[in-house]
Amino acid sequence: MMGKEIETQLRRDVMRHLLASERKTVEVKKLEAVARLALPHESDFGAASRLHELLESLVAEGVLKAFSKVARDKTGRPTKVVRCPTEEEMKKLRENEDLKSRIESTVWVPRMTPVSVDPKIIHNKKIMQKAIAVNAWLKGRQGNVPDIPHRERSLEIFGDEKALEGVARKPLFGGRISLVDLSCFHCPEPLHYEAFSKNGDENQGKPLLVVENANTYWSCCRANAKVGRFAAVVYGKGNMINSLEVGCEALWAVEDALGSVGVYYFGDLDPEGLTIPKGLSDKREKAGLSTVEPERCLYAALIQKNLLTPCNAGQLKHHDPAFAVSWLGTELAEAYLVKAPQERWPQEGLGAGEIEMVLQSIGFPVNGTQAYPTRDA
Repeated sequence: MMGKEIETQLRRDVMRHLLASERKTVEVKKLEAVARLALPHESDFGAASRLHELLESLVAEGVLKAFSKVARDKTGRPTKVVRCPTEEEMKKLRENEDLKSRIESTVWVPRMTPVSVDPKIIHNKKIMQKAIAVNAWLKGRQGNVPDIPHRERSLEIFGDEKALEGVARKPLFGGRISLVDLSCFHCPEPLHYEAFSKNGDENQGKPLLVVENANTYWSCCRANAKVGRFAAVVYGKGNMINSLEVGCEALWAVEDALGSVGVYYFGDLDPEGLTIPKGLSDKREKAGLSTVEPERCLYAALIQKNLLTPCNAGQLKHHDPAFAVSWLGTELAEAYLVKAPQERWPQEGLGAGEIEMVLQSIGFPVNGTQAYPTRDA
């Protein structure tokens, strides 16, 4: 009798090999190699004997099918074994058979008929489950169904509120079914912002200011309430703003609501902080929206205040001198690059009073013409 621990190790290794095999039929020679590794102190004959004892016990337990009378060697031992399906595999098999039956018995609405015969779709279990659910919803829809947010419709149709994520940009089933077809609309996460005035006319035509961090957001809101340079100050929440959903869709919703023109940005002056407006601008440009401009006067004041803190090692991988020059302009970039990436200027270096003084110095529309500087100014 071999030790319990060694026996357990042999069983574990053999079962791992059996379950990892793509084919249920496994050659015993391959299992003998596994047994020799699990039983390093046994001879080849001894390891093969221990393995055969284990295989017989696995047959008795229903893990393996009974040995074939044909596939045996000269000693009568099997040369191949066949694994029985696991409970999980049987469950998947039953699900596949059930899905096949549901597909065959489904009466498809005209709009979904192409989906039901597309070979790229009918052989994909997850997509076909969605297709059946969408078809059932379309069949059960009565009259004019009011549009609702996409997650509400997703929960109704699929029992999963996230099943329609991304469909606004990539419709279902190869582009055949959009959110419009499901009487819903993409509802992006709203951005927190503070408008300059409740009177919409006073916000029209002014730009937005996106601010990276919460404390400086508060200070910029206080300053803008007095100066009124921006239609609103928007809380970027760190890198959250640098996403298609937030930086394009949610930010555009703010622009549309206020009638604002242009988006400016002010954040930490360090390599990582500069990646945010860079990524945001790139995404907005691809989406056909205006790019983001730097609020250079605030960056200049931040450098002049010169409250520096050390950069962590992770900042180095984000260091991009070329973008710094493009974003800040040559003069500011030179001052920045002398210190970066070893040191950084947190945007919290400027308080509300200092920000107010900077905004007052920038200037406002003259004779109906915007006097706000652009990135190339």
